Amino acid sequence: MVFSYRTRRVLSRIFPTLLTVLVLILAAVLCWLIWLQRFVVYTPQGVVFDFSLQPPSASGIRPQDPGRNDINIEYPDTPITWPSQGPVTPTDPTLPSIPDIPDIPDTPKPPATSGDTVLTGYYTDLKTIQEDPNGVRNQIERLPAGTAVMVTVANYWGYRYYTSAHGTPVSQENLAKMDGLLEWMAQQDYYMIARLPAFRDYYYSLDNTSLGLAKSNGYLWQDADRCYWLNPTKAKVQTRLTQIIRELKDLGFDEVVFEDFMIPDAEAIVFSGDRKEAVYEVAQILVEACATEAFAISFLTSDYGFRLPQGNCRLYLENVEPSAVQDVLDAIETPDDRLQIVFFCGTFDSRFDGCSVLRPLDLAP
Repeated sequence: MVFSYRTRRVLSRIFPTLLTVLVLILAAVLCWLIWLQRFVVYTPQGVVFDFSLQPPSASGIRPQDPGRNDINIEYPDTPITWPSQGPVTPTDPTLPSIPDIPDIPDTPKPPATSGDTVLTGYYTDLKTIQEDPNGVRNQIERLPAGTAVMVTVANYWGYRYYTSAHGTPVSQENLAKMDGLLEWMAQQDYYMIARLPAFRDYYYSLDNTSLGLAKSNGYLWQDADRCYWLNPTKAKVQTRLTQIIRELKDLGFDEVVFEDFMIPDAEAIVFSGDRKEAVYEVAQILVEACATEAFAISFLTSDYGFRLPQGNCRLYLENVEPSAVQDVLDAIETPDDRLQIVFFCGTFDSRFDGCSVLRPLDLAP
């Protein structure tokens, strides 16, 4: 077909305009689809759009640990069947109680203390171990016998970086790095401390939605990191923690520290009763079930009002300014503040002298 000169002139003016309009329309549709993704909810019946969803609240959440950045993905809310038995209480009679677990014989190690008054030592994180396990071992080898060494063994997604019967394992290569380090440490005289999340567990919550903290609409609550939390009052959750403790004890650890040991104070979470009191009762259950004179169960929290249960346990605190050390010690009631309150400290500030302190392994001599 042959167009006249006039027709070609008109088309040459109209075509760029039409092309520009088409590109703008496509861009607008793309932006709309991206915006719409935040309201997508996957249910057993299929995909639905829930426009009542709000951005997750960060209320009551600690800043993310820099050593736990190996995974950065987002997932939609997951619906659960909301219980109809009534308000949640610190003990759930609808679930079985924690089974009796036979005691594991303790092999006492040299105390990681200075004059039996304070705990001193160093800590390392997952990222450092995965990047340079031999370097970590070389640093630990230079430490005196009895020095406390804390190792983070899991992250809040539920990944276990050691061979475990609980949680989601990582690659065989990463498992070998951690397993090798832990096996070597267990043969030495170091005071081994395992650090891991208590109730922040994305995949276990996703696979067991009835055990998670939920909102009024029945969907699991998510924190600022889009992570789900387990309900500490559920007997199955408590049983699982005791099993993890026993597993870590078998690996040679002398102490287990549970971080994020709390129920977040977000208003969106449906929970009846005193949240702090419920958490305290769970802490007491774990200490009574697992702690001994030679094995401690401890807790890491930002709540200075946290009550330590009776037994061999400690309270670990992060991000405490040197100028606030004495005020923190005065605010927390424990039988022995200097031994039972442990600070994470990135310096050698003299205001931490006389306190129990763990420092980054890089600061070790």
